[in-house]
Amino acid sequence: MQSCVMHCFWSVSDVSKRWHFQIFFPMLFVAALPNVFTLDAQALDTSSIAFKPKTGAPPFGSFLQQTLDVSFVQPIFNQLDQEAGPLITRGEAHITVIAPTEFANVFDGVLSIQEINTIAKQSKIQSSAFSPICVARQSQIETKKTAGRRTDLIGKRTFVYNILVQAPQLVSIRQSIANAFVQKGGDATLFNATDYTPHITLGFENHDWFPENGVYKVPSTCFATVNVQ
Repeated sequence: MQSCVMHCFWSVSDVSKRWHFQIFFPMLFVAALPNVFTLDAQALDTSSIAFKPKTGAPPFGSFLQQTLDVSFVQPIFNQLDQEAGPLITRGEAHITVIAPTEFANVFDGVLSIQEINTIAKQSKIQSSAFSPICVARQSQIETKKTAGRRTDLIGKRTFVYNILVQAPQLVSIRQSIANAFVQKGGDATLFNATDYTPHITLGFENHDWFPENGVYKVPSTCFATVNVQ
């Protein structure tokens, strides 16, 4: 059962039309789950955490992230695991800035992951400010391809949980990377820096879901607020 209990204000981008608009999305109440979670304010300061380059083989090994201290988001995962679990965690926390598919499909061959990392470090990615908007969840129906070894899940809907955040400095870093890409001869129409929904993945029932699966981590999927203390 879902009912509108409050509204969440967000700036989003229409990927197909490449323009922006402001929209109000209802925040949805999810039965049996808390509607408020507490996040330690120390989670928002990542300036003392070392930058962690991700330079593996495409299509999934190379990407850009702002690394967080997982210990500060673990309590929210633990609470969700008790209420909606069992859930799987990656055991770390980050905000993806350039997704693996963005690097593989757009930048690779024009702008290397090392060049992207240099831009990120020069832009002080680990000192970038962000603020939580809500705790959200998204879902999709498992197919034979997505379920993997969990054949018992085929045809069933599985969920992922995350903290949606506002991160204008990360958008600026994406724009700097886009500029460098174009300067090296890249097609400017292939990448829009503001087509971006930053979030911190908390956990999932089977695996994460992505836009390639038709799943978007947007404010219409919010179900709980975040109280920073």
